[in-house]
Amino acid sequence: MTTNLTAFLQSLVVGWLISNPAQLPEGPPYAASPTPLACNLSVTAQANPSTICMPGQTVNLNAIVQGGMVTQVMWTPTTGVANPNSLSTTAVVNQTTTFTVNVSGTSNMNLVTNGNFNAGFGGFTSDYIPGTGGSFGLLSSEGQYAVATNASLTHTNFANCPDHTGGGNMLVVNGAGVPNQDISCQTINVIPFTNYSFSAWVASVISTSPAQLQFSFNGAIVGGIFSPPATTCQWQQFSQIWNSGGASSVEICIVNQNTALSGNDFAIDDLFLAEVCTAVNTVTVNVVNLNAAWTAPTNLCVQSQPILLSSLLEPRLYPRRYLDHQWISYQRIRPRAMGPRRAYGYV
Repeated sequence: MTTNLTAFLQSLVVGWLISNPAQLPEGPPYAASPTPLACNLSVTAQANPSTICMPGQTVNLNAIVQGGMVTQVMWTPTTGVANPNSLSTTAVVNQTTTFTVNVSGTSNMNLVTNGNFNAGFGGFTSDYIPGTGGSFGLLSSEGQYAVATNASLTHTNFANCPDHTGGGNMLVVNGAGVPNQDISCQTINVIPFTNYSFSAWVASVISTSPAQLQFSFNGAIVGGIFSPPATTCQWQQFSQIWNSGGASSVEICIVNQNTALSGNDFAIDDLFLAEVCTAVNTVTVNVVNLNAAWTAPTNLCVQSQPILLSSLLEPRLYPRRYLDHQWISYQRIRPRAMGPRRAYGYV
């Protein structure tokens, strides 16, 4: 009987945890992230048209990017390029030119486990504790956190703030009165001597005394103090580039240095860490200089045989339309039909 009762209670606990992801445990199985994959950012440069017949013509330049999120673009040479920092731009080309596009971006693989808190607080550790409840709701006491879809569900005085993207979870925090308390920490595997882009979104849920957050990587502060706007529910992004140096893992921690007991309440969402990638490609625009070189026929008379116009062109030129409108759509001239003293031209 005891064994059956134990199994029954365990099944109830498992079912409750699944339906209440905010209460998932902080430890394993949420261990350090697996070794990240190498960058797969790629770019293809295109020019339209890729061949022009006259110097000074305008061509369209396009960079097609795959495998990442673009943060920076640079076309070189910049001479004649309307906007060298745009994926799609135009260029005035005066001579045959090879254009190079350099693209920087972040991998689309987020290395932060559960960065959107849709699995509760799983994957993180904290000096704060889950909300214990009270007269104002789940987060009545300082130094506590909760995962929720709306801040107002955790405290009667918190603003009606949804998560950053809408329809998901976020971490809601009642700021502690003690400094240097870790709100959240997570250890992530990284590649040594590699640049990474980190970002997080923060919003105030009480307008009084906004949070003063510090973000640290392996104990070193990056980016200085960051405070969200006092206006509630106005999400603001913190972002920073970090180089791993010789490290193969990084512990990212968030601390609130505001210890005010009144106000100092906020929400965090969509933590993101990804490798900074680069990709390069080239495209050449050829300028073909067409000269209207031809040999004028001589000794023409009314009785002369028809002349094939292309036979008058230099061998290196391709027959095209003619400057004199009388030649348009003609491939040959008939002296008898044209009559004497008629002038002809070709381009």
